[in-house]
Amino acid sequence: MSINSTPTGTAAAFNYASLESPVIYHQGKIIKLGELLDTVDYLSTKIPAHQHILNLYEERYYFLLGFLLALKQQSISLFPSTITAHTLAQLHENYADILVLSDDSEIAAALDLKALLKGSTQQKSQTSHFPEISLQQTVAVIFTSGSTGQPTPYKKLWSDLVTTSHLLAEQFLLPEHSHHQLSALLATVPAQHMYGLETSIMMALQQGLLIHSSKPFFPQDISDCLADFQQYALQANTLINSILITTPLHLKACIKTGIDLSAVSLFISATAPLDRELAQQCEQDYSAQVKEIFGCTEVGSMAYRRTIKSQQWTVLEDISLDSGDEHNEVQINTTRSIKHFAFNDIVDVIDNKHFLLKGRKEDLVNQGGKRTSLAYLNHHLQSYDELVDACYYQDDSLSNSQDDSRLIAFVVLQTPLSEALSQPFSKQQLKKAQQQQSKQIRDYLKNKIEAVFLPKKIIYVPQLPRNSTGKLPLSQLKKLFLQNV
Repeated sequence: MSINSTPTGTAAAFNYASLESPVIYHQGKIIKLGELLDTVDYLSTKIPAHQHILNLYEERYYFLLGFLLALKQQSISLFPSTITAHTLAQLHENYADILVLSDDSEIAAALDLKALLKGSTQQKSQTSHFPEISLQQTVAVIFTSGSTGQPTPYKKLWSDLVTTSHLLAEQFLLPEHSHHQLSALLATVPAQHMYGLETSIMMALQQGLLIHSSKPFFPQDISDCLADFQQYALQANTLINSILITTPLHLKACIKTGIDLSAVSLFISATAPLDRELAQQCEQDYSAQVKEIFGCTEVGSMAYRRTIKSQQWTVLEDISLDSGDEHNEVQINTTRSIKHFAFNDIVDVIDNKHFLLKGRKEDLVNQGGKRTSLAYLNHHLQSYDELVDACYYQDDSLSNSQDDSRLIAFVVLQTPLSEALSQPFSKQQLKKAQQQQSKQIRDYLKNKIEAVFLPKKIIYVPQLPRNSTGKLPLSQLKKLFLQNV
């Protein structure tokens, strides 16, 4: 297929060997393909078709039911990056005829599939049929995270999701998958996110993989879910390759706690560049390769690398790079619905298939005649042992004529100062303790970064406003800043 060609025709929703194939592990039970299709058929008789479906389930079993229902009824799935009352109001304002699927009782007019299926009796079919889907059908609208501004919607054709899932499978599925060993996917990221949808849902459906319904958060939760796969392997007398789809934030937490993840055959990480030392530690501790995906909501998954082997990224087969135009922008060319797209990141193009990532354009920090990136500063700030989490934030309102510094740091201490101080303590004592702690952090950073990039102010917070994929939306950081100035 040439880079400029457009896929035509139809493609199946899934590629499992038979109706008896295991699709998803949910609440101690394996759901096979036939049962899953029977349930989707049942739901389609109970739920009228809508133009749009807002699928908010974290449990992948119910998410999958809603996703397949939308495909069957030719509805468009809406996947915003966050859900607030404001987000819901905007969606209803901008999109007609929305069916909201959720088990959150606080969301008005939401339909709960759990309640609908409770006590239902479904006809078991031996000939369950699911229609093939036009490759040119719009199946989803996915919104950017807003980490660099306001969330923006992007339409996704069925061809976008199918093509990417097959290209990812070529790079990440173990060879044993085709030799009577089952690959099983466990994801710590939401299915509504572009990365989560492509890997934990579409790659599974298109390659006949087993999905774990849970979205574990804590390291012990991850270990427990992996044990579910191993228990099923014993019962079914088969071997399972467990693949963990996760983020640098989760990997760091797992290594820090020393949790046993020896059941993992492969780690896949995305949402932020993975520190090479962290990847090395992960491979050493768990004897499994760590690979990364580079992508964005606009285009989807674009490139991959094995972190400990190379810093350069290799783009997927359907993508090529142009080294730059008259504005010195690197352009991405694809066979997907978005044919050409300018990199949002600063990259060094090695050739039309390889590049080095230098940072996001929005992350550039120019100060005192010197230049760096927020990602670089965050790397060093987060390496300070006494911090659970931390990030730099730059705001123009901080600078003045005498001092052009716009940088502050939000930090989350392992032990909050309010707990470390002898009780009771005064505001003056807390302020003095913060000043001493801030001096220690700055002294540490002086050995890592140039003095001009030291934070003008360090703000102590109980936690950072990370979203479900570990990103920090700019709007939330701005809100946190305003609450603390």
